[in-house]
Parts: sequence; C-alpha cells; structure tokens
Amino acid sequence: ANSFFFVAMPSLAGAVCYTFWMNSIWGPSLSMFDVEYNIVYASLLSVLFGLCVMLTGYFSKNKYSVMAGLRAAILMLNLEIFLGIVFLNVCFLVESFSFAAFAVYQEIFWLIFLFFFLLANILLVFLLEVNRTPFDLAEA
Repeated sequence: ANSFFFVAMPSLAGAVCYTFWMNSIWGPSLSMFDVEYNIVYASLLSVLFGLCVMLTGYFSKNKYSVMAGLRAAILMLNLEIFLGIVFLNVCFLVESFSFAAFAVYQEIFWLIFLFFFLLANILLVFLLEVNRTPFDLAEA
C-alpha cells in the first residue's frame, strides 16, 4: 500500500468536512465566511469528499477496498444528484444560491411549510448518505 496517500486521503476528507461546516450559517449575519454561491460550494465539497473516499480505497491496494470505495463514491454521487434537484427547487423559490438569502427568506415564511412533502425525501436521503439506522443493514 502507498502509506502516505492512504493516510493523506482520510485527512483530506476530514479537512473537507470541516470546510463544509465553516460554509454553514446560523443566522442572517452569523457565518464563518460568506460565499455568494454557498449551494454550489457545498456540492463541490460533497463531490470532493466522495473522491477522497474512492481514492482511500484505491491507495490501500486491496481489491475489496477499491470495490467498496467505488461503491461508496457512486452512492454518494447518486444521492448528490437527488439532493441537487431538491436544493435547486428551493433556490428557485428564494432566487439565490446563498445560505444567507435562505435565512432572510425564512424570516418571512419558513421553507419547511412550503416543502413539507419533500422533507421526508430529504431526511431519507440524509439517512442514506450517512448509512444510519434503516439503511445500515449491509454493514451490520
């Protein structure tokens, strides 16, 4: 195994996760840094995380790890397509790709009431993405 890259890829994945949380917002003026296209930035970070997972399996030089890494990366990309479509619906309503605009819009009316039927799908995809309780049977 290429030990440097095998250790570096999970470290890079952790850095991507921390960067993702720095991108989030806690109120109209409470954020670490404000990017105008937060949704696009978050999507790119998610794709980069999937790439880190795939490359970790590749650099282990184990055929089962490579197959598992590819499987996980493909699953993440498929779920990102669905989440992208859902977030595009919200972006069209708010007319912005910024999380700050989402917070300002929700001062008037909460988005959860407008997209109540999409909420179940979003929660389902979130559970799929993190391999939590109803969907972790393959690893049990």
